[in-house]
Amino acid sequence: MKNLLIVFVFMISAFSINAQVEVSEGSKSMVEGTYNAYSVTLENVEEDEAEDMWKEFMKEFKAKVKKDKKAKIHFSDNVQMPTISANPVDVYASFSGGKGMSTTVSVWFDTGSGYVNSIDMAAQSETANGLIAEYGTKVMRKHCEEMQKQEEKMLKDYIGEAKKLEDKNKDLREDIAKAKENILKWEKELDQNEDDIKKKSKDIEKQEEAVSEAKVTTRKY
Repeated sequence: MKNLLIVFVFMISAFSINAQVEVSEGSKSMVEGTYNAYSVTLENVEEDEAEDMWKEFMKEFKAKVKKDKKAKIHFSDNVQMPTISANPVDVYASFSGGKGMSTTVSVWFDTGSGYVNSIDMAAQSETANGLIAEYGTKVMRKHCEEMQKQEEKMLKDYIGEAKKLEDKNKDLREDIAKAKENILKWEKELDQNEDDIKKKSKDIEKQEEAVSEAKVTTRKY
């Protein structure tokens, strides 16, 4: 069973290493209008989890994320991203998903002179694409690690339950063996007891005769 756990962990780890996130580019609408965005779909990752990881990711740029619930947008103002622009960048992110569903994350990079795109800003677009891919990979890695922990715990629980059943099986077999020994012992005792009953019946018969003789003798007087 321990070998089974090792194989399971290896399979999960291999999946996490080999899996890759795909980033797409295209015009999307948001609170500021319709502009070029970079999107990634996070399989089986719920919206809240994706949002929390985005906040952590933006901390790498010392940026805070403000959430506009009405506009359904996450906004980071004046973010220092030298590889995208010498000037501060406004970063917008939207998350669409639901409970128990995959989440699609779309991100817009506003350099002040335009939104990053592959047509007008090829180098910056490659960087933006890489950043979203990095974010997506971190989210999926953490998600897979959490899922792995849950699956490992479940497997350990099953192994523990199976061990208890095996122990109970052992106890039952021991009880059965003892019971069989007792049955043989009791059968011998039963045979002996039946012999004793027969002997005692003969003793009773003899004693009844002795009593009858004693009564006859008593009547003489």
